[in-house]
Amino acid sequence: MSEADPKRPAVAGPNRNLVLPFTTPLLAGTRVRPKGEGGFELLVPNPAGGRGFYVLDPAAVPLLCHRLTLHDQLLLEELAVLQDSTPAGIRRAARKVALTGAAGRDAAEAARRTADREEARVQLAELLLVSRVLAAAGIPDFDPYTLDPSDGSRRAWLKARLAGFAHSLGIEANALIDDLAELAVHVAAVGFPDEKFTGRHEETVKRLERLACDLERWAAVESEEGAARARRIAERARATVAEARKALAAARALFADIPALLRRWHAGEREVRESLLLCDWLLDGWIEACSLWEAASREPRPHQRAILEQVERVLPLTREEIAQEERRIVDEQDLLRRRAVRLYEDWRSGIQVDEWLVRRERLRAGAAA
Repeated sequence: MSEADPKRPAVAGPNRNLVLPFTTPLLAGTRVRPKGEGGFELLVPNPAGGRGFYVLDPAAVPLLCHRLTLHDQLLLEELAVLQDSTPAGIRRAARKVALTGAAGRDAAEAARRTADREEARVQLAELLLVSRVLAAAGIPDFDPYTLDPSDGSRRAWLKARLAGFAHSLGIEANALIDDLAELAVHVAAVGFPDEKFTGRHEETVKRLERLACDLERWAAVESEEGAARARRIAERARATVAEARKALAAARALFADIPALLRRWHAGEREVRESLLLCDWLLDGWIEACSLWEAASREPRPHQRAILEQVERVLPLTREEIAQEERRIVDEQDLLRRRAVRLYEDWRSGIQVDEWLVRRERLRAGAAA
């Protein structure tokens, strides 16, 4: 298990919208959110470059964009059958598509490496969690590194030693072991409060801090419009870092009392799940933003300005932006509006479409969902 359990009830995030890693230029920055009656709807940034979004069913995307990349066609197919509306669910769908090679061989290989790395992180997190549980059960001298995660007899070994502890919690031993496996996924993300174990979110937060510093330095020698955009993104990045650190502290605090956490988790307390998932929602979209800017670090300034516009498009929506969201229906009149541009040029940024596709495929290889 390398992501949150899709069988668990979904937890609403702060904004309830998630960035999708589309490679078609027109769909850059598109978000997905669950509909009240089930299923999903997409929030596509205004193709004219203005404020607002097209809100449409995934099946209607071809009306807006006639030439989807193969990667995006497959991603829409995955979205049509997706049941898990959390960031983990979107990552699973995106990684599954990347593994097909539809975004290029580099992206497929990167997705495999990411999946392997995440599985190893979860296995280590589970060993450390088991060590804490055994200590709480009165077996303090256990070395977690002596337990092979691939050993089929591990479950029986744990069951024999945790039977009494599980009974004291009012949980069946097998169910307790299953709960530990589920919680290990969250430990891999948030880490422990007093352990030399870096969770996935901590790495993202540090990356986000570097992004803010880079943009502030870049803005110091930039023209007015570009500098304002860079500072705006940097300010949002620092605000997200502050929120994420608070969320991580709250999530890690839950592991200070292992027996209480296990009881609450097994009972399905919504507050516990929300606390463990909150940082995942807060950081959604920022990995792609960081990857875009890092890839442009050696580019000429004019190109960096165009990329900075794309960075801003993939940032998570703020509550204010959602409240002011413009709902528009795609109709024939919208689609008939045209502007003359050079062949294969994205008129909003000036970047050639073939160059953009290569950039997006490289980005998918770097981020690997």
